[in-house]
Amino acid sequence: MRGGVADPSELSQEDQQHIIAWLKEKAAEGGEVVCSVCKHIDWGLNIHLVAPPRTTIKGGMLMGGVAYPHIMLTCTNCGNTLFFNAIAVKLPSVLNAKKKEESVADG
Repeated sequence: MRGGVADPSELSQEDQQHIIAWLKEKAAEGGEVVCSVCKHIDWGLNIHLVAPPRTTIKGGMLMGGVAYPHIMLTCTNCGNTLFFNAIAVKLPSVLNAKKKEESVADG
C-alpha cells in the first residue's frame, strides 16, 4: 500500500502463501527450487505481479490490451530471476479478478 492507496499489483499474504505452497509441490529437488546458475536454494519472492511486454511479429512493442501476469522469484545469491505465469500457478487474486471480469462481460 502506498500513500493509503492499495497497489493492485501487490501480492496479498494469501497469494504469497499460495505461491510458496505451489512451489514446494512442483519443485523436483525435494520441494526446493535450485538456481540453475549458482545452485543455491535461497529465493526472494518479489511482492508485485509483473507482465512481459507484448510485441508485434515485426518486433514493435504493443501498449495496453491483454496482459499475462507473472510472479518473479529472484535468487538471493546471484540475482537469477524466474518467472511463473500467475494463472498457471492459480494465484487466488488473479483468478478472482478474472472471474469478476467474466461475470461483468456476461452481464
